[in-house]
Amino acid sequence: MGSSLSDEEFLAYHEAGHAVVAWTLGLPVGDVYEPTLTAATKNLGDRVEISIRDNGTGISPEVKEKLFSPFFTTKPAGEGTGLGLSISHDIIVKQHGGSIEVDSKRGEFTKFRIVLPRTGASLIKSSESGSR
Repeated sequence: MGSSLSDEEFLAYHEAGHAVVAWTLGLPVGDVYEPTLTAATKNLGDRVEISIRDNGTGISPEVKEKLFSPFFTTKPAGEGTGLGLSISHDIIVKQHGGSIEVDSKRGEFTKFRIVLPRTGASLIKSSESGSR
């Protein structure tokens, strides 16, 4: 006989997975968690705002304060370099003259807010060449 799951077995595993996610998020186990990712842009005149928000588990204050530090990772050893957000920060802030910040509430959401000047890269290059 084959090892495929029946519809009933599949449904049981699927619902068990929802229960685990609900428990992880601190929700009553009967609640259904529907992952949501929202991206938005906003015209701020001479700047542009990009925001990305999810409804995941959130980020603890301890992790949040180290989030943009080089080599910081929450992954097990050997799984990731801890450079992704550090490099992103440097590109946004140092190369483009923008800002990046994170807002998060455990068990509710995480939101990254990036603000870039419309002429940031050219202003930074102009000021560097003018100071020589």
